[in-house]
Amino acid sequence: MTKYLRILFCFVSTFLLGSLLHASIRVVDKKERGIEGVYVQFDSGKFTFSNKYGIVEIADETYTASDSLTFSHLNFKTRRLSVKDALESKKILLDSDVKQLGEVVVSNVTVNYEDYVREAIQKISQNYEYPFTRKSIYDIDFLFSVDNTEFISYKGGMVFSIDRAKKLYVSKVNYQENINPAWEDYVFDRKPYSFTTIVHIASHSVIYNSKKFAFYDYKEMEYKGKEALKVSFKTKKEKYGQSGTMIINKEDKAIVQLSYVIHPVKNWIVEKTKSGLVKTSLQGYYVESDYVKTDRGKYNFNSGRERILLEVEVKKQSFSTLCETYLKRKDNLQQPKTRMLKEQVFETMLHNNIKK
Repeated sequence: MTKYLRILFCFVSTFLLGSLLHASIRVVDKKERGIEGVYVQFDSGKFTFSNKYGIVEIADETYTASDSLTFSHLNFKTRRLSVKDALESKKILLDSDVKQLGEVVVSNVTVNYEDYVREAIQKISQNYEYPFTRKSIYDIDFLFSVDNTEFISYKGGMVFSIDRAKKLYVSKVNYQENINPAWEDYVFDRKPYSFTTIVHIASHSVIYNSKKFAFYDYKEMEYKGKEALKVSFKTKKEKYGQSGTMIINKEDKAIVQLSYVIHPVKNWIVEKTKSGLVKTSLQGYYVESDYVKTDRGKYNFNSGRERILLEVEVKKQSFSTLCETYLKRKDNLQQPKTRMLKEQVFETMLHNNIKK
C-alpha cells in the first residue's frame, strides 16, 4: 500500500509539474489583439518572446511560486507579475505607451516638419553611440527555416564587440542552438547573421538614403511619457518600395522608434555563384526597432525584430526561406571565454538541443 501511494504521489506530482511547466499565456492589447514580440523575462534571467498571435510558451523553466515575469514591448508599458498570477490569468493585458495627441496642421505652423525630420537624421552622430564600440549583450530568439523546415534555431545571449580593424565579433552565452547540417547545401543571398544590421540606427535605408524618401502625416504624441512626433514615410519611387513610421523625441530630436516594411520585389538580387545563376525575390520584409538613452547620455538600440521572407531560384529549382529574429539589449554583461567573427556565428554544426 505504501509503495502504491508513493507511485501515485510521484505520478500526480509529475503530471501537475508538467502542466505548470508547459503552460501558455496570451499577451493582448485593450482590443484583445495579440501582441507579437513581447519580451518576457524570468527572475532567473531566462527569457522568451511572444509569437505573432501574442502567445508565450512557458516550457522547461525552473521557478518558484515567488518568482516573477516581466513583460516589455517597445509600444507598451512594462508590466511585472508573479508567475502564479500570470499562469492563472492566462491573458496578460498591456497598456499602450503611445498617446496620440492629434494631427499637425502644417499650414498653420511655422515649423517645416520635413526639415525637422532631416535635422533629426543629421543629429544621429550627436545623439547616438555606435552600438558595438563597447561590449554589449543581447537576448536573441532566432529562427531560420527553408520550405517550412527548421534549419537554424538559436535562443540565448550574444555578446558583440569590435576590434581595431572594426571587425564585428560575437560570443554566445547561455544558449540553446539547433542547426541542421544540411543548411550549407543551400544558396542564401541573405545570410543568417544579417539581423545585426537592424541594431545600428544608421543602417536603416530611410536614414542613410533619406533623400529618396518622402515624409508626411505628422502627428503629435506622447511616447514613453515624452512629447514626440510620429512621422510616416515612403520611398519616392515605387520600385523597391518601402513604407513605415518613425517617432522623434521633441526634446532632443532623437529618433526613438522605427518600423517599416519593404514591399515584394521580383528578382530583388541576381548574381552568379558556383552553383549557377541565383535569383532571389523578396516576398516580405518587416523591421521594428526602438532606441533609448543610456546612462552615458547617448541613445542606443534597446529592442527590435526582423522578419524576412525570400524566394530563391537556382538551377531551375526554387525554395523559400524565412528568417525571424527578436532582440532585446541587456545591461548586465557576462564575460565570454571565446569569440568568433560575425560571419562564423552559425558555422559550427551541432547536434539537436545542445545546451551551453
